[in-house]
Amino acid sequence: MFVVVVDFFVQPSFAKQFEEVVLKNASDSRELEPECVVFDVCTSSQEGHFYLYEVYTSEAAFGEHLQAEHFLKFSELTASWVDKKDVKTYKLLGNAERAEQSRIDAARQAPSVA
Repeated sequence: MFVVVVDFFVQPSFAKQFEEVVLKNASDSRELEPECVVFDVCTSSQEGHFYLYEVYTSEAAFGEHLQAEHFLKFSELTASWVDKKDVKTYKLLGNAERAEQSRIDAARQAPSVA
């Protein structure tokens, strides 16, 4: 599994708009990209600070995410709102990877709620 964490520092005047758009991007990523298995959006007590935690089945899957239409729209729309963006990538190891895979498998087998 390939893990991506992103720290966004958004201009406070755009924080609410950014929140709406980043949540839509996360939802689209999970729904439209089968290789995107986790996409969590978090905020801190600091206004305009957002933290993303994303898990993909591979680095190549993350590369595909970066070319997805919904991501490109998100990136273009929010570029002028962001003061700073820090992206880090990791490989999920050992038991954590197995636990994550079990969680993914369980979620895929769960009945969808309409």
